[in-house]
Amino acid sequence: MSPPFAAAVFPQELLDRTIDELATTDRLGALQAESRDALIACSVASHSFRPRTIRHLFRRFNPANVGPLDEPDGWDKLAELLSKSPHIVRSVTTIVLQSIGGPQSASRAQATHVMSLFVRVRRVEIWGTALDHWTPTVTGIFADKTITHVLFNSVPFYSFQNFVSCGATCLPNAENLELKSLGMDYDIPSLALTSEFQADTTTLRLPALKTLSCSVSNMSRFFDGVADGTIEIPHLESLKLSYLSMQAACFGPLLQKAPLRALELKDVQFHDSPRTRLPPLSLRHLGTLHISYSYFKWLCESIPLGMPQLQTVTVRFSRPYQGTKPSVFKLFENLATTYLPGLEVFRLEDYSAKSKRTIAHDCPGLVARGILLWGVEKEVIGKARGGRR
Repeated sequence: MSPPFAAAVFPQELLDRTIDELATTDRLGALQAESRDALIACSVASHSFRPRTIRHLFRRFNPANVGPLDEPDGWDKLAELLSKSPHIVRSVTTIVLQSIGGPQSASRAQATHVMSLFVRVRRVEIWGTALDHWTPTVTGIFADKTITHVLFNSVPFYSFQNFVSCGATCLPNAENLELKSLGMDYDIPSLALTSEFQADTTTLRLPALKTLSCSVSNMSRFFDGVADGTIEIPHLESLKLSYLSMQAACFGPLLQKAPLRALELKDVQFHDSPRTRLPPLSLRHLGTLHISYSYFKWLCESIPLGMPQLQTVTVRFSRPYQGTKPSVFKLFENLATTYLPGLEVFRLEDYSAKSKRTIAHDCPGLVARGILLWGVEKEVIGKARGGRR
């Protein structure tokens, strides 16, 4: 099919949507190999495909993947190349900084100039000890940019502290902060600020932050800072925690200070609380709650304290539910009737068929109102599936 015929038959919006469907990414947001090959093929097949394919192919810029930048004129050559390719520069919306690929002292000015060319960047990913290699260039990277999403992956806590310290000036618009494997350097003694990147750490403030996601991280010092006021996130609306160990004494003040509207707890251990349980809390702004079943009793204890805005509750099972006496789900139904007038959805996920029958029997009122919904049913293997193993 010739390009003129393709453009004449199909509207550009449909072609763009087709290209978008080809641009599949992995869990970290990078293009999958098959998608990259398909997009490259499309880019040379028709002029109608080219703008959209370029937008996907070059949306992430990682200096570690660009030639020998450690050469004396490496960054100058890259700047010259980009100046001749404004369509590529306009496509970059994500910058990835890794430990490798950081500029040497002599080339930091050139590196800062290159980064300043990407005016449409909205997302930044920082991996490992990248800031040790990029500071003080980092402040120049984010100058005059509207960064709304920041990801830290396997970053020492002191690097995170350094970065957030400059956030008041270079990241005033960061709305989404994602922390993975952060702060696993808790026992490392050399946590002082780097000599090249001295910052005022009296108060770390993220004024626009609305969503905070943390997984497999040592968040003790972060939440300690929130509790004592040295870290301020005054407008936080959504908090997602998974596979963490932290102190309930610090977690509670965070929930009380922030106007949380959405909370997700998945395999979080509160090691300073009896039997690692979270004490009951009042969450008057909360509208959406997603928890593992291990926190369901905590939810029932907290509802009478005040969750008047709660509309959606999702409970995920990590093991088959055997039932309790008295039934905790019957208790929840009674509490919902009294304290949760706006409850619209009570969803269960990863349940077994037997659990479904038991819970439905315990919550006839929720079933009758159409509130009790069923997500993905956990597949049962072995004898429960006809004896196959």
